[in-house]
Amino acid sequence: MYNIVTIQEAFAGLVGWRKHPNPAETRNPLGDTLQSTSGRYFQDEHSLLTNENLINTFDIFADFTYAAWSNATTYSKGDMIYTGSAYYVSIVDSNLNNVVTDVLYWRLTSPFNEQIRQITMAAAAKVVNDWFNLKTTLRSSKSLLKKSLVLAIPGYKGETFTSANYVGWRVVPTPSQDVILTIDRLCLHVEESTTVTVGLYKDGSATPEQTTIFTTDGTPTWKQVNWELERGSYYYVAYDRSSLEPINGIANAYRDWTYNRFPGTLPYAEVSAFEYANTSWGDITDSQRCDNNYGLNMMISAKCDYTDLVVDHKELFTDSFAKACTIGALRWMAMNPNARINRNEANIDPIRILYEIEGDAIGRNGGLKKDYDVALKGITFDDRKFSEHCLPCKRSGIRTKSA
Repeated sequence: MYNIVTIQEAFAGLVGWRKHPNPAETRNPLGDTLQSTSGRYFQDEHSLLTNENLINTFDIFADFTYAAWSNATTYSKGDMIYTGSAYYVSIVDSNLNNVVTDVLYWRLTSPFNEQIRQITMAAAAKVVNDWFNLKTTLRSSKSLLKKSLVLAIPGYKGETFTSANYVGWRVVPTPSQDVILTIDRLCLHVEESTTVTVGLYKDGSATPEQTTIFTTDGTPTWKQVNWELERGSYYYVAYDRSSLEPINGIANAYRDWTYNRFPGTLPYAEVSAFEYANTSWGDITDSQRCDNNYGLNMMISAKCDYTDLVVDHKELFTDSFAKACTIGALRWMAMNPNARINRNEANIDPIRILYEIEGDAIGRNGGLKKDYDVALKGITFDDRKFSEHCLPCKRSGIRTKSA
């Protein structure tokens, strides 16, 4: 598992696009698409990958109309506006009444630049997907570490409660950069037939991050929630039980579990029960207990998260990234979706371009695709700080491999 958006943002500016050699040409890459921290540029990867060829195969932007910015419009991430002299794209959702010069909400761009970014970000995603699939095929990586119920004990009626209104579980993910914890399914078991709202509260906040509504009938009721928990935070899964009678799933005996923690999710999380008067709780570590589950149960999964590993070693993906983006741009030219025939038609020949990418299976077994595959297999790095459960085939130190 990995966060592809975070990785795409990290790869932006790793390999750059050059401006058009004609200073009078206004259709140029902008911002981070011009940057190259590696010193490499996509146009250097193949002679057909020129700005002029890109211009002649991209959309005809003169046919598009972009609305002017309005302080009464709520913009979503990716929405583009035109001020009359420049284009801007929203970089956040729910973007309302933020001026276009505010870099926290807008990025200077152009229609041509956005199409360049689209190809570049698609290449970043492809490289990481292909690398992960290769590691999985070689059985040198894992996705799922553990998936289990926290409790596997039948319910028990007749439990006595205190006057606390709010009851639930405190869940603390293990502070590991390479494991991500998810509450996949949530169970509620109360005596009454009613509707109950269960919330996910983060870091002691009184406002839930997520909620789900149960319709109960006196039997255990399960719901799919898929609540992803951030490392470095703690969470309460809680509900108001002031008019309810939860079923205790731990019977009527105190379980002498270490530090009042349920053992079902160790070592990837610490889970315990609590009760509290209201949602002004803060970090209620002194209210933890494990003799009552308050009718709750969870199916929790621990998955390997490769995001930080890839971002921290992004320079080692430079060659694969450059080749993947080159192949993506050339395929766009070969397909020429806008069918604009021009003086470059002789150069932008689909058969020739596809030959450059794939090679000839009968004769020339090569091409950019083969070079890309070799570069991808050559990605190796120091993984000693990464979980041995996620990358079981570990090596000591950084290894280099020439392709």
